[in-house]
Formats: sequence, C-alpha cells, structure tokens
Amino acid sequence: MSNLIDDKENSGMNAHQIQGAAGAVALARFEDIRRLHTPILLRVLLLVFGSLLWRSLHTVRRWSARTRQRHALLQLDDRLLGDIGLTREQQEQEARKPFWMA
Repeated sequence: MSNLIDDKENSGMNAHQIQGAAGAVALARFEDIRRLHTPILLRVLLLVFGSLLWRSLHTVRRWSARTRQRHALLQLDDRLLGDIGLTREQQEQEARKPFWMA
C-alpha cells in the first residue's frame, strides 16, 4: 500500500481509488490463501466424517456379531455349556441381553 501512496502523485489517483486498489490487493491475497487452504479443509472434513462412518460401521458389525454369538449360545446343550463353564441360567441370562449391551 505504501507503493500506492507514494505513486499517488505520479498516477493521478485519489484517496478513494487508492483504498479501492489496496482492498482489491487484500481480497486477491485472501482468495489465494483460501484456495491454498481449501484442500486442507476438505481433507480434514473427509477424515472426520470418514472416521465417524468407520466407527459406525464397526459398531454395527460388533452388534451383529453379538447377536450371532448369543443365538449360537442358545443352541448349546448342557454338555457343551459345562465345557465352557456356564449354567443353563447363565446361558439364558446372556441370551436375553439386548444387542448393544456387552
């Protein structure tokens, strides 16, 4: 901007034109900075939303696995329950739990 003020007498520009030119330079610099940071912003957003999506899928898979395991537990007979150290009551108690409970 100092160059603009120094050149005022040589160019015939008034103060309003100098401020307008300085504003245009500042806006151009802002646009350059914004263009540089946009890919970084997109990467951050993708990482955040990707992470949320990944955790959500992982949670659904875990719930699905629990449901399958509890169903399989219900299929075991007394001999197999004895092998893994569970009673029939413990088997039923575990099978009654909702899928989201560990």
